[in-house]
Amino acid sequence: MKCSKCENEYDDSFAFCSQCGERNPMPDQQRTTPTNGQPPSPPLNYQPPIPPQGLPPKPSNNSKKIFLIVVGIIVGLIVLGAIISAVSSDKETTVQKTVPVEETNTATEPQTPATPAPTPTPAPSPTPAVTGGTCWSCNGSGEVACDTCHQTGVVACDTCRGTGIVACDTCKGTGIVTCDTCNGTGTYDGETCVMCDGAGKYTCPICDGKLKYTCPICDGNLKYTCPICDGKLKYTCPICNGTGVAQ
Repeated sequence: MKCSKCENEYDDSFAFCSQCGERNPMPDQQRTTPTNGQPPSPPLNYQPPIPPQGLPPKPSNNSKKIFLIVVGIIVGLIVLGAIISAVSSDKETTVQKTVPVEETNTATEPQTPATPAPTPTPAPSPTPAVTGGTCWSCNGSGEVACDTCHQTGVVACDTCRGTGIVACDTCKGTGIVTCDTCNGTGTYDGETCVMCDGAGKYTCPICDGKLKYTCPICDGNLKYTCPICDGKLKYTCPICNGTGVAQ
């Protein structure tokens, strides 16, 4: 007998191939019986085929029915919860829209006459400004304390910032300026420029070549007399023009 799987030659009385263990396709009635009268046994190295592993068992119909029942119960609970929530929301909306009306028992309780509303008192008209009274700015003195010099009579010079000198802007701090007559060429009409003596430049006439000069505002005194009060610490009240009486 030749095996249909591995083509091994074996006795046709064997129920399995002696090489690979493949079952003999010949019916049991047609196979020859060994001389000892015992049914043929599989070869020593035969291992029955192992069913494939890892495949999940096929679910039974009962498991499917139980699963469907559980899913149906869950869906039903969700739908029921949604219906209850919608009904509760409708009730709350209806309660908010409904205004309760209180019933009065006119037979047992006498009605109290309504109290008339008080007549509003007209607001007093604003009092016009009194003319001829004491001036509010100077309190009748006719003079106001000077805030510009803070009642010192003098103010710090803003031009020199309290230094008494200022940088010369004419020569830009160089001490010399370009001659305007010859435009720095040194010649004028073909002759030597008499203003710069042919140098094209000359000493700055403002700072005399010193790059700085005495502040013309404070005259080098760092401060000057207050222009508001003229050094008198006070000045005539601009509200009453010095009369002390409100106009």
